[in-house]
Amino acid sequence: MGGLYYWGPKFTGYLLNETIGKIQFWFLFIGTQVFTLPQYLLGLRGMPRRVAVYPLHPSWQYLNQLSTVGAVLIGISTIAFVVNVAFSWKKYPAGDNPWDAQTLEWFTTSPPPHHNFYRLPQIRSERPTWDYNHPGHTAAAHGHHPEHPDEAPSP
Repeated sequence: MGGLYYWGPKFTGYLLNETIGKIQFWFLFIGTQVFTLPQYLLGLRGMPRRVAVYPLHPSWQYLNQLSTVGAVLIGISTIAFVVNVAFSWKKYPAGDNPWDAQTLEWFTTSPPPHHNFYRLPQIRSERPTWDYNHPGHTAAAHGHHPEHPDEAPSP
């Protein structure tokens, strides 16, 4: 889902709602922890995998129920994501580079034209898009820091 939040503006031209995205993230993060930690503990206590019916074991029951709560939180997160897509559809224009990214895929328009570029951009560093968008900022050489101009760049 994080990839869809990041790359979605590139192939749709629109951003998703940030507030709903944060809510969705926390439901997913907490749900994943609540879902997986009890399963890990159950495995340490000897609960077998891929068995249709487990023997009655009181300590397993609580942890399995806790894991189910985590799965429900993950489900709520997925619903929040779908609601965010529906709510945000064509509502928040992204622009060509909403993240101020550095790489070439963000140099072209959002969504990109058929062959990505109308003309090839000048590439003079490992971060061509950032350099183009910030012309007054000079890139430091590898290992050379602007606050220490006397130092030679490392080989």
